[in-house]
Amino acid sequence: MPEHVLSRDILAVLWFLLPGFVAAWVFAGLTAYPKLSEFERVVEALIFTAFAQTATFVVRGLLIGIGHLWSLGPWSDDVGRAWSISIALILGLAFARAASRDSVHRRLREWGFTPLTGFPSEWFGVFRERIGTHAVVLHMSNERRLYARVDEFPNNAQSGHFSLYDAAWLDRANNQTALTGVARILVPAADVSLVEFLEIKEERNG
Repeated sequence: MPEHVLSRDILAVLWFLLPGFVAAWVFAGLTAYPKLSEFERVVEALIFTAFAQTATFVVRGLLIGIGHLWSLGPWSDDVGRAWSISIALILGLAFARAASRDSVHRRLREWGFTPLTGFPSEWFGVFRERIGTHAVVLHMSNERRLYARVDEFPNNAQSGHFSLYDAAWLDRANNQTALTGVARILVPAADVSLVEFLEIKEERNG
């Protein structure tokens, strides 16, 4: 087979697979899921490719159908690539949103299909669901305890930092010593051995 024919075939395959890799890149960049192996990333990209190319095929049929009524111009390879990349971006954003909100798995749990959540770990899921309604007590490895509200939390328990505000040290009788003059405090997740969640009850006037 001539070299130029082989190069053209390889380029055509890469263009065909590109939407899947774009969608996988968007999904990986916007979610807290751990980094996949090279094989798993390829499989994920192939699955996204199937979705993106199927959607592009549907869009092509719709536009050709509409073109019988209104002139939209011819469907070309460049138009197809533009649509496939655009659809891939939308797919990546949609899947990232669904994963971050546990929306798909929540419905599947209600219907009895799975007991799992859409979050990457129990750690992430608990913090994601309670960050706005609960304060935390962090038990440090040096046996000190820190009460605070969480602004940001690490994706896993082994690395990253907590971003905390309204922080105070707790003694054995649970008396608080506020960290006055401190707007934010960063605590390494590796220094935390236990996390307690305390529901915050908003005070009502009147």
